[in-house]
Amino acid sequence: VSVGLAFLLLGSVVLVLFRVPLAFSVRGGRASARRLAGDLAMAWLRVVGLISLVGLVAAIAVGPLVVLAAVLLLLGLDVSSLLALILICVGGLVAIYTVFTVDAIVLSRVGPLHGLRQSFQVVRANFGPTVRFAISSLLIGTGSFQLWEALVANPPGIVLSLIGNAFIGTGLILASMMFFYDRFRLLQRTPPPAGRGRP
Repeated sequence: VSVGLAFLLLGSVVLVLFRVPLAFSVRGGRASARRLAGDLAMAWLRVVGLISLVGLVAAIAVGPLVVLAAVLLLLGLDVSSLLALILICVGGLVAIYTVFTVDAIVLSRVGPLHGLRQSFQVVRANFGPTVRFAISSLLIGTGSFQLWEALVANPPGIVLSLIGNAFIGTGLILASMMFFYDRFRLLQRTPPPAGRGRP
């Protein structure tokens, strides 16, 4: 558990070091070293908060289902397949609606709860395009992984794989940020429907 937590924290640091500078490039403008350092620190704290929140919600939501499945198994009812299907369906929807949470945290400089809300708002208003974008990104990532796996048989292939993976991975992250950022700004400019404004 300790090793897993250590790698999780290390991964969060790498994620922030990589994404925060990209967020500056997506928003445009120049960033001072102090502003960049401040954004890196705050983004890391918020990402750690997001990880903690996800772990807590998963434990609260999945724990009782696992206990129920174990009790039913003791009674002779195996519902593991049904439980797995439910978790896959619900987890898929949750993953779609929260896919831009990290982008929201680093781009909008908000906490995990506001990041989840912004991601939900963007996906709700652009569900079809979001699903197509997610599937395209998944296909590109999976296809490129197969290509790198075939190239790493020799030293030149390893170098080419590292460069190509960095290029495609950075491109996909930038595309995700721009997809979210453009649509979130459009939502902010759209006036609320009639009858839903302030009295």
